[in-house]
Formats: sequence, structure tokens, C-alpha cells
Amino acid sequence: MRARVSQPKDRILVNCASLGPPGKPIGRDGRVLPLRDFARTININLIGSFNMLSKFAARLSYGRAAGEERRVIINTASVAAFDGLIGQATYAVSKGGIVGITLPLAREFVRYGIRVIPNPKTSLTNPRLTRLVQYWSRRCRNREVANDNGP
Repeated sequence: MRARVSQPKDRILVNCASLGPPGKPIGRDGRVLPLRDFARTININLIGSFNMLSKFAARLSYGRAAGEERRVIINTASVAAFDGLIGQATYAVSKGGIVGITLPLAREFVRYGIRVIPNPKTSLTNPRLTRLVQYWSRRCRNREVANDNGP
């Protein structure tokens, strides 16, 4: 709330939904992971993030950024989206969805002057993923993503 008082114009959204209780699809006892546990993680991490960013982008779409002012949506993903561990399937799926929606949304929102970038958290220590994030950040910043299929 303090941010809205000091900076009344919305310019940045950081989606940090990160629920990820461990759970294997088939436990040692042979029991199947309850679908409600899978659905809860997807609902919070993926659907909740999409809900936030769509409402935020809708507010920003009514006006134009002034001059060099930047507007950005940062969706927190995870290295699990690319390299999930045993017991992280549900979490990996939810974060893979975050990574998967980044490019289509960046292409869609570029006309409103809104950048959309992923923040793969712990993967920033991985040079290859760091270069990927830097690549898309630069492309989105320069509005070069409309007809691009990636590096």
C-alpha cells in the first residue's frame, strides 16, 4: 500500500507464487498422489499468477508509458521447470507453465509497452539459463519479440 501512495502509477508486477509441497505420483506404499494436491499447486502457482498478470496488464493497457518509462511483469519461475527433482513433478509443471507463457505474453503485451520476463530464481547461477533470461529481457525491452521463435 505504501508503494501505491509514493508511486501512484503501476509500473511493475512481480509474481512470486511458489507453493511446492513434495509429492510423488506414486508413493512407496503404492498410493497415488491425490489430484486435489496437484490441482492446488497448479491453481496457486500458475492460475493465480496468470490471474494477477492479466488484471495488472489490463489496468496498464488503458494508458501509454510516458517517454522512457518502463512497465514490466516478472513471473518467478524455478530451475525445477527445466530440471525438476524426484518428488517435484507438480511444482515443476506449475513453474514450467510460467516459463511457457512468458513468450506469448511478451508478444501480446509489447503493443502496450509492457515487458514480460521470467525470473528462474536459483537458475541464475546456471550460465546457459542466465544467457536465456538476458536474451529475452533484451528482446522484450527492444520490442523485438513479435515474430521471433527464440534463440
